Amino acid sequence: MLRTVLLAGLAAAALATPNLSRAADTIYSCVPDEPRTTAPDRLVSVQVRLKPNGSFASVVYRAANGTVIDRAAQYENENGQEGNFRYWVGRLRNNPKVGIMGSLHRNRGQLFYYESVRDNLRGGKVVAQLISLCDGGRLDFAEGASPPPQYAPPQPDAPRPAPSPKLPDPEFKKFVDCVHAAAAVLAMASSEPAQTIVDAAAGECGKERMALANAMERNGFAKTYDFIDEMTKDMRPGLLALVLNARASAAKPAEQPARTEAAKGQPL
Repeated sequence: MLRTVLLAGLAAAALATPNLSRAADTIYSCVPDEPRTTAPDRLVSVQVRLKPNGSFASVVYRAANGTVIDRAAQYENENGQEGNFRYWVGRLRNNPKVGIMGSLHRNRGQLFYYESVRDNLRGGKVVAQLISLCDGGRLDFAEGASPPPQYAPPQPDAPRPAPSPKLPDPEFKKFVDCVHAAAAVLAMASSEPAQTIVDAAAGECGKERMALANAMERNGFAKTYDFIDEMTKDMRPGLLALVLNARASAAKPAEQPARTEAAKGQPL
């Protein structure tokens, strides 16, 4: 009888003990590259929260005037993954033809949160984009503890010299526009994975690529093809957003999302 009572007590204690091994969310505190330096509603911070499995849990901006902008309230959204690339995509709740994609990625040792908003009624044209520099991520802090300090990007000791030689803008624009248009067409015409579509889009613009390379050589660029290849890699997140948003807008949703009006004056 005593053994039975002891076993029952141990079982109850085990149920009451909190699970300390549960992985916590990871929080990234980021500073937006906001060009409107004096606007009262300029964005001053964004908190990106990831679940233990790496998927996005929330993205919340704060403006200088105290406004809180929660992407989940604005967009019907879902997580996605292409290889090791994790992202979230969404459709504006009060205008499903407007799509958004957000992602975290590293560049030269620094962590950035990137968002692009596209209007699929205008061929997937980018209507807004925002890049935020992040602090590298911190584990979720305990209730009552101080939040992580705001990250301030280091300031250079001296202004950086202007790049030289100058990139030929007309040829550069033609190449970029061609790749964007090819990605939009291929996204609707093919069921291949999005990454495959992005790779194929650049291959559809050989004439524009050659014209850009020749113009760059005339302007003094060395190893122009290497430069164009690197530039094309930098375009991949935006191209992937274009493909995914185009497909999301073309697909018939299982059900109509709840309509949530954005606050007056609130940015996309």
